[in-house]
Amino acid sequence: MKTKQYVKQVLLTLLMIILSFAVLSFLASCIFCAAAFPRADDPLPAVGRSSVNTEAYPHETIRFPSGANMLTGTLYHAEKPQALMVIAAGFRESGASYTGAIRAFLDSGYSVFCYDATGVGKSEGDGTGGLSQPALDLNAALAYAADNDALSRLPVLLYGHSAGGYATATCLDQPQVKAAVILSGFESPTCLMRETARGYVGVLADIEYPFLKAAHTITCSAQADQSASDCIRDASVPVAVYEGENDAVIPASVRLSRRLKDDDPNVRLTVIAGGTHHDLWKTVEEAALPSQTVSVYQETIRDVLAFYRQALTSS
Repeated sequence: MKTKQYVKQVLLTLLMIILSFAVLSFLASCIFCAAAFPRADDPLPAVGRSSVNTEAYPHETIRFPSGANMLTGTLYHAEKPQALMVIAAGFRESGASYTGAIRAFLDSGYSVFCYDATGVGKSEGDGTGGLSQPALDLNAALAYAADNDALSRLPVLLYGHSAGGYATATCLDQPQVKAAVILSGFESPTCLMRETARGYVGVLADIEYPFLKAAHTITCSAQADQSASDCIRDASVPVAVYEGENDAVIPASVRLSRRLKDDDPNVRLTVIAGGTHHDLWKTVEEAALPSQTVSVYQETIRDVLAFYRQALTSS
């Protein structure tokens, strides 16, 4: 009897320890998801991008809702627009800072719609909402365009970088979207957070992962953690994915190049030798690059524009 009671007591103690660990881990994950993504009143600096002036192009400020917050954006008007380019910026960055890309698209005949995401710059929000919030914001931007008489007549092209690239992947099923370019994207928010955490706490990141995933879903939304590669493979529109070989921000294991194949339908995958996380989309004026590297980026920009032209011709 004493042995049975002792075993029972040990098992109950272990159960209490496990339950306590689970509860504390979940609460800690919730606190992390809520506190780790504060407002970005001053969006991350975009070194060199300000050298490209887009103010000369006709544009207007617009506001549209995303959940409980009003987001602020800019709509640049091409003279005879062939399509509407929607830019989904990287995490804590302003869409308007992508001046080189904006100018290239306008000069190619595309009107451009860019915006500050939730909790960034001129947009409302107590915080940035996590790595999945850009997907919700892009959905809201597309809804705004669909409800606008002039914009709804135009085919939509998507251009997303980093967290904006993830957002782009999740919005490929929108009926007005005809093509998309994703730069330096990743598989999913929680996969990225786990891989980043592994660099600091090792295997503990794997132990805490189920709690992080649950907390992220509750804190953000039911759509918080879609698989970008699955969204891309399921898409019926052409998608071009660009990555830098030397990306120091996105761990190799969660890069889209690890999940996609060159023979996936509608997918074009390009890994740029020597490229990093940010310099894939900088124009020559925006980046202090060696002359040999400049030609690589000129070629990439031309490749992106050619991809969009072919997509519009084929749609």
